[in-house]
Amino acid sequence: MKIVQRMMKENPCYKAGRKIKVKGLMLHSIGCPQPKASVFIQSWNRASFDRACSGTVCYSLPDV
Repeated sequence: MKIVQRMMKENPCYKAGRKIKVKGLMLHSIGCPQPKASVFIQSWNRASFDRACSGTVCYSLPDV
């Protein structure tokens, strides 16, 4: 498996610099086929993103 790390440095949650206490882990499907994790990173890595903070996107596909 190839692991690629991408930091969302433009996301307001990242820029706020707050530390959070991790309470658990939630695994879920997004409910739609998406062959590239980069699509989500590009969508969430904006200064105007105001819906939620995401910590990790993991894909285990052959060519990701």
